[in-house]
Amino acid sequence: MIGVLAFCIGTISALLWWYSESVKQIKKRKERRIDANRKDRNYRPRRSIKPKSPWLSRAAKDMKRLPGFNRLNGLTRNVETTQRMIEYVAMRHPEKDQQWCIEKAIYDLERDRMAR
Repeated sequence: MIGVLAFCIGTISALLWWYSESVKQIKKRKERRIDANRKDRNYRPRRSIKPKSPWLSRAAKDMKRLPGFNRLNGLTRNVETTQRMIEYVAMRHPEKDQQWCIEKAIYDLERDRMAR
């Protein structure tokens, strides 16, 4: 009985040691990866996803009135997709106005479709 108990305690302590060593190795790998990213000249931290353009908070029905929206909507055939494309362009270019973002979304969509 004592032999079985000692075996169980030894096994548990070995598993705990193995687990703690695994956690240490994972942390070291993460630190190495972060350091490698910092040293990489092309590394850029991720952009925030928050909309930065002041007009992005405008309601969807106001967006539908803009010139070019119907053309873009005709290309995508989906209002949500159209709005998402405009918002994406606006996040990438916060200094531009709505009309420019709509034209850029139309240009991007037509360019991508020509590549097929």
